[in-house]
Amino acid sequence: MITQLALIILTAAITSALTLSGAWYVYDNHLKERLLEQFAEKSEALGLELKERVREGVREGIHDGFTSLPTDIVGKATRSATKTGLDVFENSMNLWFGANKDRK
Repeated sequence: MITQLALIILTAAITSALTLSGAWYVYDNHLKERLLEQFAEKSEALGLELKERVREGVREGIHDGFTSLPTDIVGKATRSATKTGLDVFENSMNLWFGANKDRK
């Protein structure tokens, strides 16, 4: 009885090992490259689609954010940014050409 049980287990182990090695051979020699190419193509297409969705979402979010702001806040922010930019530009010109002493 023990020899019959050992024979069954040995047969199952050998069959499993042969099946696994055959499947690995087919995968490694025939399917691997094709599957990797398909994965690369699909992941690139998915990345482009996701990129467009994110871009559109950000664009809509920024647009909604600016349109929901009161106009006086946007005007003040625009004036402040413009003044800061002009101050930086003026300081740069003063460094390049020297400060205009008559102006001060």
